[in-house]
Amino acid sequence: MKATLIDFDLVLGVGSGNVDGVEIPAQLAGSPTAALRYDGTRIVAAASYRQFYIDPAGVKHIRDAGGWQPLVCDFSAELVLDQGVWRPQTGTEALAIVKEALKAEIDAEAETVRLRYITAGAGQAMVYQQKGAEADRLAADTSPDPAHYPILAASIGIDGATLADVAALVNATRAAWSAAAATIEAMRLGTKQAIDAAVSDTDARAARAAVAWPAQ
Repeated sequence: MKATLIDFDLVLGVGSGNVDGVEIPAQLAGSPTAALRYDGTRIVAAASYRQFYIDPAGVKHIRDAGGWQPLVCDFSAELVLDQGVWRPQTGTEALAIVKEALKAEIDAEAETVRLRYITAGAGQAMVYQQKGAEADRLAADTSPDPAHYPILAASIGIDGATLADVAALVNATRAAWSAAAATIEAMRLGTKQAIDAAVSDTDARAARAAVAWPAQ
């Protein structure tokens, strides 16, 4: 295996067989190209270095092309541009990023669980709202005219034999949804609170994994 495309000290392409390039040591043959560097003579593992030169894009080099920022750190360290100077990301910053990602996952999962109970779409939500409003008005109407309840009337023969039957189903469905929504919201907020309170990556991931959404 050879490094066939090299940009200064970065290995951008590899090839095998009868190709031109710099031989990659056998012990590094399975390494991703991003983890390899060219020291001017041979291909080496970037992880074996702790002195790097950081280019404007935040890439770690083992050689200085001229004016790049020297930095002592592990190759695996995430870098942060802080007031124009690259530095390793702190543990607190790394944990905060993990927490934000986990909380975003929880928000997305909560929405997926909600959709088990409702039909997605803004238009459908408006229909549900109108059904609920009509059901509320019907409860106080002693002489209901179906023409005044077009959304409920559209379900006669499907969701019930009469306006009252349809309204009763709407109210039962709405009550069930409200209970489910309250449970989902409590779990969503409680899990995010537990993630925020975590003092380590392991604790944060454990809090995220502990959520048990209700089954429909």
